Amino acid sequence: MLFKYLMAPIALAASVACYPPSYGGDQSPSTRPDYNNPSTRPDYNNPSTRPDYNNNGVDFSGCLDKIRQVKGPLVASCQRQSIRDANSKLDGLYEPIHSLSTKLHVSIRSDSSVAFKSTRSLVSLFNNFQGIVDTIGKYPRVFRRSEAQETIFEFNSQFEAILNDYSSAGVNVQQVFSQSTNVRFESWQQVGFTFPEKFGFYGDK
Repeated sequence: MLFKYLMAPIALAASVACYPPSYGGDQSPSTRPDYNNPSTRPDYNNPSTRPDYNNNGVDFSGCLDKIRQVKGPLVASCQRQSIRDANSKLDGLYEPIHSLSTKLHVSIRSDSSVAFKSTRSLVSLFNNFQGIVDTIGKYPRVFRRSEAQETIFEFNSQFEAILNDYSSAGVNVQQVFSQSTNVRFESWQQVGFTFPEKFGFYGDK
């Protein structure tokens, strides 16, 4: 895990070099949702509102599928108090999240409207990872070892990078997540994530 963490800045730097020549920092989306207007803001709690998991070539579905696939086996490993197995499964989620973070960085910097078009997918990502966070919080003895804390630190860096890209594009991430009742950032803070404080995600809803 430490090797992957050290390599992450290198991969991110390489991705920055991929910006299209036409990219301009003053690009802005033609339409921005008004999160304060009930008639126009996205309803993240409505089952009929389906996120577009593929935005401008950024596919959220692969990462979401991996999180869903790992959740059950992770819980089973924790119930058996199998520390090595549980940490291995948690570790296996790093690469898909890191890959998604890198692709989002390139796409959003190339076209900031991607950030506004994919806010529902963003919320879905955090909704799904909430289940992983809840498992970590429920079995603290399994994840108290330094390896697990290192993994959480690496996840924290990736989620922070994703939110930074959305914020830089002009998305008000606080308002985006205020529409979701499923993501409880206080529980993230309790297991070691620090990005919720940086972005002002305080307390449970």
